[in-house]
Amino acid sequence: MALNKTALKSELQQGFINIFSDPKTENNVEEVAEQLADLISNKVNDFVKTGSAIGVDSRGDTHNLTIE
Repeated sequence: MALNKTALKSELQQGFINIFSDPKTENNVEEVAEQLADLISNKVNDFVKTGSAIGVDSRGDTHNLTIE
């Protein structure tokens, strides 16, 4: 599956809004940094570990694969 940059950008943008809107994160650089790192790594992980592919094995059989 190709990386859907538009969806990733939208999900990251909403995550950033949620993090920066939380009053507990004011003047707390370490907490914000950890939340941002978690958000980015989780979203990239979701995009990398999901998808579908169609392939042909050595016998010529077609296989549809879905990774969720």
